[in-house]
Amino acid sequence: MNASEFSDAFISAARSHGDGSEIGNSTLANQSYDKLINVVHKYRLKYGPERELVLPLLSHENSSIRTWAALFSLPIDEKLAIHTLSSVSKEPGIIGFSAKITLAEWNRGVLKIP
Repeated sequence: MNASEFSDAFISAARSHGDGSEIGNSTLANQSYDKLINVVHKYRLKYGPERELVLPLLSHENSSIRTWAALFSLPIDEKLAIHTLSSVSKEPGIIGFSAKITLAEWNRGVLKIP
């Protein structure tokens, strides 16, 4: 899996997770979560940290993609990731709520990044 394939797969899975979450389709959301984590872990095994690949996704137009990118960016660029999560957390709906909880758990020091 090269960088382009990683980005495409990450974007697809993160978008699908957000779609499933927004419509209340837990099967779609859970399958998309599994795909997303699998993509990240496969890339890490072959190339190491995905850090240079997730940072550009912090400015993606899709809130779910920005939220997932921010989660994986917290150990890399905490300030930028927190800014992204704070911005998304102001949006209505489940994605905004998810960003708010992610940020709160990070601030409490209990967030585990997959």
